[in-house]
Amino acid sequence: MLIVDSRWTGKHGIGRFSDEIIKRLDISYNILGSSKSPSSPLDIFNFHRLKASSKDVIYSPGYNAGFSRAKQILTLHDLFHLTSKGETSLMRRIYYKYIIRLAIQRSKVVMTVSDTSANEIRTWLNDSSINVINVGNGCSEIFSHLGERYQTKSDYFLYVGNLRPHKNVPILFEAISKRKDFRLVIVTKEKKEALKLAKKYGVIEQVEIFENIDDKKLATFYRGARGVLIPSISEGFGYPAVEAMRCGKKVAFWKGCTQVSEIVRESGVKVESSNISDQWVDAMDKMLEPYEEEEIAKKSEIYNFDTVSQNINKVLETFL
Repeated sequence: MLIVDSRWTGKHGIGRFSDEIIKRLDISYNILGSSKSPSSPLDIFNFHRLKASSKDVIYSPGYNAGFSRAKQILTLHDLFHLTSKGETSLMRRIYYKYIIRLAIQRSKVVMTVSDTSANEIRTWLNDSSINVINVGNGCSEIFSHLGERYQTKSDYFLYVGNLRPHKNVPILFEAISKRKDFRLVIVTKEKKEALKLAKKYGVIEQVEIFENIDDKKLATFYRGARGVLIPSISEGFGYPAVEAMRCGKKVAFWKGCTQVSEIVRESGVKVESSNISDQWVDAMDKMLEPYEEEEIAKKSEIYNFDTVSQNINKVLETFL
C-alpha cells in the first residue's frame, strides 16, 4: 500500500510542490496521519509511520522521514540545511545523517528537483548503489506572460523572497541608491526589515513593499516589472526565477548561484560579483533594453507539474 504524507501543503516551495503533485498521483493511496508538522523533530516517532508494515511504501513530497518498517521514498529538494551557514545546525546534521540518509540507503532511491541538487546529493551520499532521480519541478499556471500588469508611476524592478543573509538583498538597496530613477518593488513576509533597509540606504521613496500577496496578485507584479532581481548567494531551488520567466521577464542573478543559473541559463543577465553594487546597476540598465517576453516564457515551459508527476508516478510504481 502506498501511504502519502500530505502535510507539506502551503505557499512555500515544498508546499506548492506537494499540493501540485499529490492531486496528480495516479496510484491509489492512504494519507499518513499526524497533527504534527512534517519538519518537527518529534515526527521521527510518528505513530502512523511506526505502524506501517514492511510491505507499505511511504512517499513524502518533502525531506522528512522517521522510524518505520516501510520503505520511505523522499523528495529531497536540496541540501540547504547542510550547506547554508544560516540554516545548518547540529540537530539538522544529525537528522540528515541518521534519519534521512538511512531511509534513502534502505530504499536505494531518492528524488530531487534539479540537476544541481542531484549532483550535490550524490556527493553527500557517496553511494553509487543509490539512484538519485531528478524528477524536475513545475510552476503554477497562474504565472503567465499574458494578463493584468501591476502599474506604478515609473518602471520598476522586482524582488520576491525573504531577507535571510544568503538572499543578499541589501546589495539591491545599495544599487538603487546610486540611481534615483530606479524603483524597486519587494514582495516579502518581512516588511519591517525591508523598511529598515530602505531607510538605511536612503531609498524609502524608491521602494514599495508588499506582504501577504496571493499568487494571482504576485503574477501581476512579475508582468509589470522591467526585470526580476535574484541576488542570492545560494538557493534551494529558485522558484522566483521560474515564475519570472513564465511571466516573460528577464532575471538578473549572480552567476555563482548554480541553482538559479540552471534555470535561467542564457535568458537572463549574469552578474559577475554578488557584492559589487555597480554591477547590479549595470544589470538593471541591461534589463531596460527591449526584449521578447514570449520567447522567455517559452523557455520556462519545461517546468511543468504534469511532467513532474508522471516522473514521480513511474518511480513509485516500481515499489508497488
